[in-house]
Amino acid sequence: MINFKEKVAAVLAGTIEGLTAEEIRDMIEIPADSKMGDYAFPCFKLAKVLRKAPPMIAQEIADKLKNGEAFEKVENVNAYVNMFLSRKVFMQELVAGVAADRERYGSSTMGQNRKVIVEFS
Repeated sequence: MINFKEKVAAVLAGTIEGLTAEEIRDMIEIPADSKMGDYAFPCFKLAKVLRKAPPMIAQEIADKLKNGEAFEKVENVNAYVNMFLSRKVFMQELVAGVAADRERYGSSTMGQNRKVIVEFS
């Protein structure tokens, strides 16, 4: 299954110095309100390293991402970079994933007949 959070982290890693894609992935949030985007990246932790105010960092990151094809819209709100995934890219990735997995798409061997607790973040 496609992990879009990892893809977003990889795109952000290309614009943020000093953090790995894994560190960025752990910082990415999913906004409670979908009107705020599909993913949000808080810039508070970067303030100390970059010696800038978080809203300024968010603006710089948003400006770098605005011309990319991965997002329909990127905006900074206070100290967050809010990202709206490109529906076209999302659908292409989804269809390619379904086509590649064919009959196995959506199936899982998680738990192997044991109780499994799944948490979404």
